[in-house]
Amino acid sequence: MRKLAIFTLLSLFFLIGALDAAHAQVKDKDKSESRFLPLISKTTGKTIDTLSNATTKRQTVKAEGYYNTVSIITTLKKNSGTMAGKLYFQLSHDGIHFARAGGADSLTVTNVDSLSKEFNISPSRALFYRIEFVGSGTQSTRFNSTAILRK
Repeated sequence: MRKLAIFTLLSLFFLIGALDAAHAQVKDKDKSESRFLPLISKTTGKTIDTLSNATTKRQTVKAEGYYNTVSIITTLKKNSGTMAGKLYFQLSHDGIHFARAGGADSLTVTNVDSLSKEFNISPSRALFYRIEFVGSGTQSTRFNSTAILRK
């Protein structure tokens, strides 16, 4: 009888441990379904960049795989002057040659204090995604972009 009780207790502990491990694997799987990545400035290597006057700045992210949805949000904030120009959503297979994504892949920037824009592509078609900000006029505008990649 004592051996049966010990065997039952050990079996119960093993079952609880196995269930806990299975639950942890499901939680880890859920975490891997979406990735949150900042886009990095080509010129500074940082996540936040400043565009001055009529110059062009680019921020890029490598997706490292294909996803059901790629969503990029870009935020612009005027430091000084008149914020103006155009944002372009671009993609690339090699990280060197970029093309416009198609559809609603651009936004004209007018004289506002701040602006946010979401660009989406579903399913993903490339490994690299880039936001290009082509400025015009006299300005100092800070911008940053983040990506959410969903399997």
